[in-house]
Amino acid sequence: MRIRKKRKSSTSDESVQELSLFGQEEWTETEEEPTEPPPSVLDDMCWAVTYLRSLNDINSTRVIAMETSMIVQSQWTADQVYVLQSLQGSKLEGRKVASLCYASFMQAFPNMIDHLDLDYYDVYQAALATIGE
Repeated sequence: MRIRKKRKSSTSDESVQELSLFGQEEWTETEEEPTEPPPSVLDDMCWAVTYLRSLNDINSTRVIAMETSMIVQSQWTADQVYVLQSLQGSKLEGRKVASLCYASFMQAFPNMIDHLDLDYYDVYQAALATIGE
């Protein structure tokens, strides 16, 4: 709680303290600049599946799966940017890395997918339905 000063309606310079849960800032609405909505997890997964399909090489998919799983299993955050050596030094945000990790594991190591700490099964299935199997 903050202490807010309130002036008396009299002409004297004395002030009265009043307790207030909310300040004026909380009650007044300010117009914020419109921002672009963040990309959805489905968009990221569609990108990952499409990229892996363009490779047509299971060995490259396995390398991507191993590199991205090391990132996801360590101190991974969604907004941090990571450099992937398996993609010629490409820089990807963490949420794309996670989608790429899940999609590459589903293609290269489908029997080990339950070892990942990513719950992307529904998103992966939706991405396949969106872009077509």
